[in-house]
Amino acid sequence: MLSRMVLCSDSGKSYAVDLRSAVGMLAESGKAVTQETLRNCFRHAGSTLDAEAAVSPQVDSVCDELPSADVAFDDLRAAGVSIPAGITFEGFADADKDLELCAELTYDEIIHQVTEDSDDSYTANEVGVDASTDDTVIGVQRQHDVDLN
Repeated sequence: MLSRMVLCSDSGKSYAVDLRSAVGMLAESGKAVTQETLRNCFRHAGSTLDAEAAVSPQVDSVCDELPSADVAFDDLRAAGVSIPAGITFEGFADADKDLELCAELTYDEIIHQVTEDSDDSYTANEVGVDASTDDTVIGVQRQHDVDLN
């Protein structure tokens, strides 16, 4: 961005960043981040993996470390979740298993929806395109050296 500002200043042009340019610069800066930079960020935050843990990963199953249902229920109750005293973990987890999330359509209803003529369709000629949209498209084409002709 600084080099663009200097070039514009040298040529007497004003420099302004629009949304398209800002998104492009953000994408390019994301591509420039190296693995070493990411490692340094994690190390600086204190989230590093020591050499012993990296060489010999734990083989204990994650399931062995999960709390019991009673502990999980106590944590939920402490967080303000209202759980009746007589309910089991399975009952709590399956409370909404029979809930119908969407309507089940018959084959005839599906066929009718797919084959009926829709008034919502439109062609590219029906969509209003103003001069600023054309300028934006041309600017993107020039920036990325795209020739659609």
